Amino acid sequence: MSFARKAQRENHTAALAFPRPTRKQKTPKPLRARRPPPGEKSKFSTLARGKRMKRNRKTKQQLREAVFAPYERWLTSDGAFCVVCGTPENIQGAHVGVGGMGLRNGTAADKIRMCGPRLGEIGCHARYDQTKRPWTKASRAVFSRHQQLAHWAAFRAWAGIELARMAASSPWLYHREEVSRSAKELIACDEAIAARIDELRAGGR
Repeated sequence: MSFARKAQRENHTAALAFPRPTRKQKTPKPLRARRPPPGEKSKFSTLARGKRMKRNRKTKQQLREAVFAPYERWLTSDGAFCVVCGTPENIQGAHVGVGGMGLRNGTAADKIRMCGPRLGEIGCHARYDQTKRPWTKASRAVFSRHQQLAHWAAFRAWAGIELARMAASSPWLYHREEVSRSAKELIACDEAIAARIDELRAGGR
């Protein structure tokens, strides 16, 4: 952004054989008040941005993976424990398989329960991502496939129990609306997980 100068700059090349042209002074733009006086239309300052930035917009990947929100909540719910060491402390959803180390091609469904960093311990999640002992590339591939299928089967069993509990919930109208919304999310997530199981068993990643 360039601003108009108050005084003209001195041209030091005027005495040379081929002097540079003197730069013309810019006329300053009139600034308008942000708040117009009463009775006049709203005006904007010339220093203000023409278009406001659009914020809080979800990406396409976030919109696609919104269906797996119940699965992500189930991963870190009460009673969850690490599938490697068995601790219930600081349980996280760790990407495995194709989505390891937070790659873009991994989905929220490719997460399993692993523990995060604790006092004096980096946690199984970081150890798995960094392929530290006892992990190797071959053992990670076998482990991730087995744990993905095990987690999906456990979630689908929990979803069936949760849907049955919702069906027998309070008969109030407000409760029914809330229950129906949660039930729709669970059913959509269950169908997406079932499709993911078929894809993995058919040779996909």
